[in-house]
Amino acid sequence: MVQKLSEKIYEDIRRGIINGTYKIDSRLPTERDLADIYGTNRPTIREAMTRLVGSGFAETRPQSGTYVKDFKAHCTLEMLAQIMLINRSVDPQTMQSILKFREVNETLTAELAASRITEDDLAFLKKNLIEKEKNLKFPQKLAELDYSFHYRIILVSNDTIIRLIFTSMKQVYIVFTGFFYSLKGAPEKSLALNRRFLEHLNRRDPVQSREAMRDILAHGEQRLHEFINLPRSESFK
Repeated sequence: MVQKLSEKIYEDIRRGIINGTYKIDSRLPTERDLADIYGTNRPTIREAMTRLVGSGFAETRPQSGTYVKDFKAHCTLEMLAQIMLINRSVDPQTMQSILKFREVNETLTAELAASRITEDDLAFLKKNLIEKEKNLKFPQKLAELDYSFHYRIILVSNDTIIRLIFTSMKQVYIVFTGFFYSLKGAPEKSLALNRRFLEHLNRRDPVQSREAMRDILAHGEQRLHEFINLPRSESFK
């Protein structure tokens, strides 16, 4: 599919905002200047700028122009996923926040799931891990399978609030775990830990299921600390 020029312009400027080419609170080039830069007309530029404002990266000030918004202070989960992808990294504070949320909530849902899981649920999880084994060289696919695996556990736990929050952070989750699965040895170790967790679920053991989930998350935290300390050129190959 051919990308619309307005889409390309939007992505170029958004990338420039995220990587600091355009500083927070600075005025963006005028429509006329951008039209000259991209060799297009002002309606195309206006379409791109309207989307930039709508996505939360810029704001229009009457009779002044369009300025870079303090997007970090008003960041949504969707924006966070875009920032992580463009920077090919995640800042330590954000990483710790995500990991803490997962540790507190997913150990609980694992414990609850152990006493509520059905044969259909177990069949789904087993099939998921079979697919995971087939895709060990593909971080993006592994991240999607990982989300489905953990989301199924949350569904089984029947905790509505955790489910809603987990669903809302899907895009961030997949980007975040994509970083993890790009690390050498991470896919294989994750698969082994998931299989051990599934064994405890199969035995309907809530205590061991909780601890197995804790081991999964602890391993993820350890490897992600390695990821954020890699040089950017090596961090998302």
